[in-house]
Amino acid sequence: MLEESAYPAREEREGPLREREVLTEKEILAGKEPILLTFSAPWCPPCRALKPILDRIARELGKNLKVLVVDADRNPSLVGRFGVEGVPTSLLVVDGEVKDRIMGVQPFETFRKRLEKALA
Repeated sequence: MLEESAYPAREEREGPLREREVLTEKEILAGKEPILLTFSAPWCPPCRALKPILDRIARELGKNLKVLVVDADRNPSLVGRFGVEGVPTSLLVVDGEVKDRIMGVQPFETFRKRLEKALA
């Protein structure tokens, strides 16, 4: 069961980079394509700094990968399920299994290399 957050709702955005307020574990584990799932928060400056990098990943690698950003505060069950200890945290989920975990803000090239290696 999802818990309510004290943070006001934001508009969800679809496109190459999909931002979601609330996401279910089933949506993550049932997907047939790999997912880069980033836990973020609206109050987090590093999370805002990571957004342009995630936008670029979605544009350049989005044919092989679904890129999702989820509000960690609104998804405590997912935070616990995936052992997220801080934001931003990005997880590469393939066939329901975490293949890589990237903590904090990293340059685009670091993300690209790690994603390509994990997806090879």
